[in-house]
Amino acid sequence: MFSHLRLLTDLSERAHAALPIARALALACDADLSLTYASRSPEERAEAARVLAPIVEGLREDGVHARLELVEGDVDDAVARSTGAGSLLIVGHTGAGALEGLVLGSNTRRVIRQARCPVLVAGRQAFVGLRALCCALELHGPGPVNLAAALARAVEANLRFVHVYSPETERSADELLTALEGHVGELLEPGAGGGQRVRFEVGVAESAVAGVVEASRGVDLLIVGHNTASAIVRFAWGSSAESIAEHADCPVLLVPEP
Repeated sequence: MFSHLRLLTDLSERAHAALPIARALALACDADLSLTYASRSPEERAEAARVLAPIVEGLREDGVHARLELVEGDVDDAVARSTGAGSLLIVGHTGAGALEGLVLGSNTRRVIRQARCPVLVAGRQAFVGLRALCCALELHGPGPVNLAAALARAVEANLRFVHVYSPETERSADELLTALEGHVGELLEPGAGGGQRVRFEVGVAESAVAGVVEASRGVDLLIVGHNTASAIVRFAWGSSAESIAEHADCPVLLVPEP
């Protein structure tokens, strides 16, 4: 699953708010965690080292394989370091400085589009644990089914697979639910689904974004796939990754798809 987590920080409160979920994932996955600060200014990097060093030490005392990473450059240079299998980028819901406008601004779009690994956007709600996960899926093509199942198993969480359909859909809710269960079964690798409680759910909504966001209420992590090959980075159902991450209160894990 994840072997190396990289939390991109600008030293803002929103970036620091991503620390609890980063810590939880690092411990659950037994993964390395880098606190990464990017700047072209030596003075700014020195100040970041002063601020982040105690945080890194605290994480190590908690059993996390944590380290400080100072990048001479900008956010693009930091993103480029997360390319291998098992990598995960973590960003705050909003940012300042080098990461100004995260989620709503151009830097989030750049991170999501340029990253060749999953990106986790921390939520607005206070992190209380990873007890309930939700994975939104289309009924065709690839989806982050195996990653969602593996993550749920690692953190011992409940997992809910959700499909949102439009009112114009001719198939009944029961037919769509059966199709969702079948689609997950086809994608799930042998042994990947054991060990956690799994539910399936379908819901109708005028907007896929609104439907997925509504389905995410009350969960601790929303998992969705996105197509990095597209110039506008859209989900198969036409909703932007930025819109999902912007409107959901919980953390959103965006998983690249072919």
